[in-house]
Amino acid sequence: MSCTAWPIWRCWPADAVGLREETMPLGYAAQLLWPFATPADARKRAFAGRLAEGYRTLHAGQAEHAYTLFEQAHVLAQSRTNAHVRSHWAFLRWGLRFGDRREMVGQVPRLLAAALFTWLCMPRGNTGGARVGALRIMPISPELRPYLENTGGQMAAGTTRRRTRRSSAYCVSH
Repeated sequence: MSCTAWPIWRCWPADAVGLREETMPLGYAAQLLWPFATPADARKRAFAGRLAEGYRTLHAGQAEHAYTLFEQAHVLAQSRTNAHVRSHWAFLRWGLRFGDRREMVGQVPRLLAAALFTWLCMPRGNTGGARVGALRIMPISPELRPYLENTGGQMAAGTTRRRTRRSSAYCVSH
C-alpha cells in the first residue's frame, strides 16, 4: 500500500501513532509540549489541582477540607521554591479567612523560610500548617506517594538523601 498524502503521517492508522497510552491534549501549545512531558509534570498538575480545589473550598467556607487540600499541596510543593511559597500563602489566606491567629502568625516565618531556604533542605512529608512544627518530618500519605516517588520505592528525581543534625530522615531538596 502506497500513500501519496502529505504530510506522510496522514496515511498512518490512528492507533499506530506513538507509544503513549494517554490521549493527546486538545490545545495547540499543549500538543507541542506533550511529547516532552515528564513525571514531574504530573506532580505539578497534582499540586495545581489541589491548590485550586483548596481555594474553591476556602471560598465556599469549608475550613477543614480546604486545610487538608492545602496540606496535600504543600507536600507536593516542597522541592520547588515558587510552589512552596504559594502553598504557604494559601495557608496564610486560610488563616485570614477564618480568623485563625495561630495560622496567620505561624505562616509569616514559614513564607520567609520557604522563599529563602527551599533550595537547601525541607523536612520530607511536612504538611506545612502552623499546627505542626516547621522542621517536623512526617510520613507521606499513600495518595501522594506516586507523585513523589519512582516505582520500586526509590526517591523521586530531584531529591537527595541528606542527614540532618535533628534526624536521619530524608530531606527534600533539588
